[in-house]
Amino acid sequence: WFRSLGKALDVLVCNAGMLPLDGAVRLTAQGNEKTFSVNHLGHMLLVLHLLPSLLASSFPARCVLLSSMVHQY
Repeated sequence: WFRSLGKALDVLVCNAGMLPLDGAVRLTAQGNEKTFSVNHLGHMLLVLHLLPSLLASSFPARCVLLSSMVHQY
């Protein structure tokens, strides 16, 4: 949707994440483990799709990937 606007993007913050509380391993339709897909692959796919908009920025564009301590639980 954003790319269809034809605008540059100066900053992208990726902050989505999930943790299955029941400890069950679930797979996506593509066969990837769901937590890995949401926490890592989803961010990478978003960055790749928005890369042309980031490169079009008149400023040095920034991409910030956040993480958490949830792996300790």
